[in-house]
Amino acid sequence: MFKRNFQRAAAIFLTLFCLTSLLSLSFSSRSQKDPEENSSSCVYDGDEIIILWKDGTYTAVQNNVLSAYADRLAVIENFDGGTLCRVSNPEDLVSISNALSYESCIEVAEPNYELLLMTTSQAPAVSNDYFSYSQWSLHNTGSYIRIAGSSTGIMNSAADIDIDAPEGWTAYEDSVTAPKEVIIAVIDTGIDYQHPDLQNCMWINDEEIPNDGIDNDGNGYIDDVYGWDYFNDDNTICHYEYSERLNANVALQTDNDNHGTHIAGIIAATINNTIGIAGIASDMPVKLMSLKIHNGVDGKGTVENAVKAIKYATMMGADICNMSWGTSIYSAALETAMKESDMLFVVAAGNGGTNNDKLPVYPASFGLDNVISTTFIDANGSLTQESNYGVSSVDIAAPGTDIFSTVVGSYSMMSGSSMAVPHVVAVAAMFYSAVDGLYPSSAKEMILATLKPLDSLNDYVKYPGIPSLYNAVMAIEQLKTDNEAPSLKISSDFNSEYLRLIIESDDTGGSGLRIMKYAYGTKTMRAFRHGTAGVTITGSSIDVLKAGTYTFYASDYAGNETLVAYVLSDDTVPPSITPSSMIKYDYGQFSLLFRFDDLESGVKQVKLLPGEHSIADFLSADSGTVMKPTDNRLFLRLEDPGTYTLYASDYRGNKAVYVFELKFTATESIQLSKKSIKLPSGAGYLIEAVTIPVSATDTASFTSSDETVASVNRWGYVTAISKGTATITVKRGNVSALLKVTVP
Repeated sequence: MFKRNFQRAAAIFLTLFCLTSLLSLSFSSRSQKDPEENSSSCVYDGDEIIILWKDGTYTAVQNNVLSAYADRLAVIENFDGGTLCRVSNPEDLVSISNALSYESCIEVAEPNYELLLMTTSQAPAVSNDYFSYSQWSLHNTGSYIRIAGSSTGIMNSAADIDIDAPEGWTAYEDSVTAPKEVIIAVIDTGIDYQHPDLQNCMWINDEEIPNDGIDNDGNGYIDDVYGWDYFNDDNTICHYEYSERLNANVALQTDNDNHGTHIAGIIAATINNTIGIAGIASDMPVKLMSLKIHNGVDGKGTVENAVKAIKYATMMGADICNMSWGTSIYSAALETAMKESDMLFVVAAGNGGTNNDKLPVYPASFGLDNVISTTFIDANGSLTQESNYGVSSVDIAAPGTDIFSTVVGSYSMMSGSSMAVPHVVAVAAMFYSAVDGLYPSSAKEMILATLKPLDSLNDYVKYPGIPSLYNAVMAIEQLKTDNEAPSLKISSDFNSEYLRLIIESDDTGGSGLRIMKYAYGTKTMRAFRHGTAGVTITGSSIDVLKAGTYTFYASDYAGNETLVAYVLSDDTVPPSITPSSMIKYDYGQFSLLFRFDDLESGVKQVKLLPGEHSIADFLSADSGTVMKPTDNRLFLRLEDPGTYTLYASDYRGNKAVYVFELKFTATESIQLSKKSIKLPSGAGYLIEAVTIPVSATDTASFTSSDETVASVNRWGYVTAISKGTATITVKRGNVSALLKVTVP
């Protein structure tokens, strides 16, 4: 049905095309009243003569005139006011035409000359597609057919203000022998996937079974065959309504998908199928993924849906993203989603005629390495009054005025930076189809390096020029590629109550590390969905509470991926509690020292309870006295003898107790490190005494036989006072030892 209606519309257009073309077409002939000049005015190798009869000439008179040439002339058809004839011998064409022109009832008799477009180059059409002469952006010869609704007209333009498409196609076929498929995400309104010029270039999710109501590939979307409609939250892609006037499906007026369909045609409409137009990348294995976020009636979309669409396109392996929309409000969520994607984003600079350096338009003004900000020019190479600009924030321009392309169920003309974007996208697609391992910043760099310069863009955009498909093809060998997967090394440590995983990663291939993710358990590469699933790693380490296997994922901007599974072991050993062998009892207190060791997660808490206890007795928050060791050492002073229990736990929940007993023990002997010393007047000395047993709890006392010679304090510190000899007595219980002090 669509084809029949298209042929009908094409016939109507052909009539309009011919009528308007008469204003600018050369007939390559002169007046029939000067037959000799007429006969030499051009070369014609046909065999037909067209006769225009004077008004009022009867049919009988016409037949009578033609009968005189019956042996040399045959009537092909009669039309209103004229007759088309064929000569039996082409060599008689000029003589018969001249003879007929002298008949009194004939206004004109001349060869049926071919009509040519009056262009500067008189170049052939870009393709055999019906509306080829309207595609000035592909091949601009100095004029083009402008089709606006039901009216057509020939528009003058500046020759060679185009993207060099025919030259690029030829060079591409000569240069690229094994092109690879390129997936282009069109985040816009939907795309008419049934359009005869688009149906062969639609991306299809091969892992999804259409219309079975099941998420076959497990990506979170049911029946997402061509993409997803985020505006309506379904898989409808395009919304149709039947037009009785056209006898065909057209865009549903309440949810119009013409905008996205128009962009799709500019990129990839089928070339040389005798209908419609030729897409710039139609000579390449390009597939269009439709991601609808806008209602086409009022153009409304949301950041949320844009982020979802970007993540979907990244997840499903799209290479390039066409974003012909924007906002004046900055969105960190949108910028983050774009930064974390390995797609090249080509975005519209806007249609307000304003300076983006002063009034930013997002996402065009994000300034990311994987974003190309694009404004638009007309067919004369000039920015329009609506074209946004910015020498710092707008990268390039591309054709965007009077762009004729596909719409739902038909074709139409649109203008704006929306139309410029797909021109750049198509050139980028050529790069991606030509080499493996291409990454966004490399593609962007080469598009900017191969521009066709335009002086009219100086001081308006960062790189004054428009894309050239031919220049780009010729620079394929200069593209930087990255086919090396990022390196990924995992180690572990403890961080208080957490288990710490330390990540070391690098990308030596040149495209740059794009994203790192992790997930608990043993996972496959597919589980990370090209970096859109899993927990994002933002630093060089992560802290987790749970031991076990963790899987780590890293991807660079060329799409190379690395997967590492790491078994994280826990701390299962409780802390050790080691007492000092020496227990002292001085001045009514027991003094003892404990050491705590935990070589993995570390000691978290120490408590003390009198009596003998188990671990369970310490588990409540108010049980026991919390002690605070210094450098894992605890010095205890306890007054009462008896049994005590120390408790220690580490940061991973392992626990231990140590039971010890304090009791009074009599001193059996005292051993001094020195039995006599000499001290000059004013000097001091601390008595070093070992009590046997060391656990003796008798109180020590110190006395001097002559305080005028040498004094001693309660802690055993001797001070020399004056010349003489004194004896210091060290006593514990019933045992004593003597130290002789001489002051010379």
